[in-house]
Amino acid sequence: MRVKVSMGGALYKDEGRLYWAGPAGARCAITPRGEAVPHWFATWRDLDSVLDLGEPAFEVARHLNP
Repeated sequence: MRVKVSMGGALYKDEGRLYWAGPAGARCAITPRGEAVPHWFATWRDLDSVLDLGEPAFEVARHLNP
């Protein structure tokens, strides 16, 4: 299953791992710790609110939404 999350990318699961597919076919695996970020934004939230999950989560969110 692929889920478009921005104009430049999509999230998808493959063999139980979560991946981010970015522009021009770039693909990276998201660590279990990083999986908290897309779950956080399952409902509408401001980008800065991810700081409630900690600074590392904010950096993940910035990478997913440049």
